[in-house]
Amino acid sequence: MEFKHHLFYQEIMAHSESIPCLLKVFERVLEAKGKWSREKDWNDAVKFVESQKKKIDVNDYYSAKLYHAFFNEIDLDDIKEYINLGRKEFLARKMLENLNLAKDDPLELRRLLHEFCEIPIGNMHVAPTVTLGIRVDLISQFISDHLPFIGIAKNYINMRDIEQILDNSITIVSKPGLVGGKAAGMLLANRVVRPTLEDYDVELDEMVAETDSYFLKSCVVVDYINRNNLQECHSLKYLSSVEHEETLDDLKIRFMRGKFSKEVDEKLRYILEETDGAPLIVRSSSYLEDGIGFSFCGKYESVFVANRGAPDERLAELQEAIKEVYLSLYGMQAIEYRRDKNLIDYNEKMAVLIQKVVGSFYGKYFFPAMGIVGFSKASFCWNNKLKAEDGMLRMVMGLGTRAVDRVGDDYPRMVFLTNPQLRPEIGAKEQVKYSQRMIDVLNVETKKVETINFVELLNEINQGKKKFDLKGLISTFEDDMLSEPMLAPEKYTHGKCAITLNGILKKKKFTDLIKKVLKKTEKAYGMPVDMEFAYNNGKLYILQCRHLAERGNVVEDVTIPDVKDEEIVFTASKGFSNAEITNIPFLIYVDNKKYNELSTS
Repeated sequence: MEFKHHLFYQEIMAHSESIPCLLKVFERVLEAKGKWSREKDWNDAVKFVESQKKKIDVNDYYSAKLYHAFFNEIDLDDIKEYINLGRKEFLARKMLENLNLAKDDPLELRRLLHEFCEIPIGNMHVAPTVTLGIRVDLISQFISDHLPFIGIAKNYINMRDIEQILDNSITIVSKPGLVGGKAAGMLLANRVVRPTLEDYDVELDEMVAETDSYFLKSCVVVDYINRNNLQECHSLKYLSSVEHEETLDDLKIRFMRGKFSKEVDEKLRYILEETDGAPLIVRSSSYLEDGIGFSFCGKYESVFVANRGAPDERLAELQEAIKEVYLSLYGMQAIEYRRDKNLIDYNEKMAVLIQKVVGSFYGKYFFPAMGIVGFSKASFCWNNKLKAEDGMLRMVMGLGTRAVDRVGDDYPRMVFLTNPQLRPEIGAKEQVKYSQRMIDVLNVETKKVETINFVELLNEINQGKKKFDLKGLISTFEDDMLSEPMLAPEKYTHGKCAITLNGILKKKKFTDLIKKVLKKTEKAYGMPVDMEFAYNNGKLYILQCRHLAERGNVVEDVTIPDVKDEEIVFTASKGFSNAEITNIPFLIYVDNKKYNELSTS
């Protein structure tokens, strides 16, 4: 008892400021347990506190209840749990007080949040009635102020997540700024799939990983523009196409010559030190990007950074990449999209997401095993056996750029999760013909993303020290048959092998994992989602997440008018997306047989 007394005395005195909250917490707990039903207990508790007056400067009625319970009813481990709960509740209420002031104090709020997160998580948590309001305020102040996003994120992103985001952020303390839409979507998806406190899933925790991410807040670009007298950028969106092009050409030169503040440069150096030579990708994350109702897909830049060379050289490369991403905010493509969505007068701001590229080094090349774009709902189904609600994937070997940005001269592997091995191509020859031939990789010597034929790339890699593990990715083609090689050949030959991904798609564990991730995220969003992944060394990385369809354009039901049989040129019931095209003046039908009979000249 004396040992317990001593430890408790030290604990409670170390956090005396939280005693008011502790008393309220314990009063509820003890009353629920019925510990104070007899008058004798009350009197004994008061006498005990009276005897401790010289040591402990508390003698009120509720303190008597609390101390008597501690020394007679509660184990030491529980004492620590309850103390920490009281401390967390005290700090949570202080945060609410700060957030609801007319002029909140970002520095004080940051201090309170840090102190809250320093307390062990434990088994007891502050009631949602207290924390939910804090989550909403912190999310809207530091992550995204987009209301549909906040409505989802408040249930998944907790205060410890926000603390980690702030630790990895470059910002101006007096004007915190937001991480932007793309970063917000990535953060939310990772928390939905791999929650930190509840709904723990062992499989997801073991097979889904997060790459290191850093957040350059939107306030930094505002400071950069003002610091370098580039305020003309704000009015570019109101100029005609010709005026815009002429003005932007001049601004580009000045923009790229601009300087960041010393504080920002120091933090960029810190990122380069922390990532220790790992390749980086600098990604746009504007306020509206990946939002519900508008995606801005492909409207802004993403730039790879090799992160090689002397420290000053690496810093200059990172700075240039950030400026390129910033400049894309003022590009005509993005402005036209905003006009189309009636967003031209919205004060769009750009944040930047800096991430370690997922992958491995193979000599001078760096890339992951696979890049994947996943859709929780398939936009079309070419076979009656496929179900749109099961989702689909677009998969490539190497960097995911070829899966995200569709290319006309190559073929990613299209996978329908109802039956991942079912393909529209008939026969091995067709499968080889419509398979991926080119791979995107980062060449850290040239510091550029390069597109290389996979046969040439693999043969070059295999001459080096580290071999690329092709198991499940490559199939050999011989005697009109595709098969998975037991051993990698010494040299690959054009036409004798193909990127099929057949081996990995046979693994039910892999396809079930992606399906689970897509469905869990779709359920959280309350609508179909479009997600970007990288897969490397047996781990799935979530890189991006956004809603799949723009709600305003979704056609729920299309009524097909009655047409006489003699007026029907052709019919089709498969392979169409959920869309409607109106005001078609002409429809030209080309007879396939007749066309093939024409001379190729």
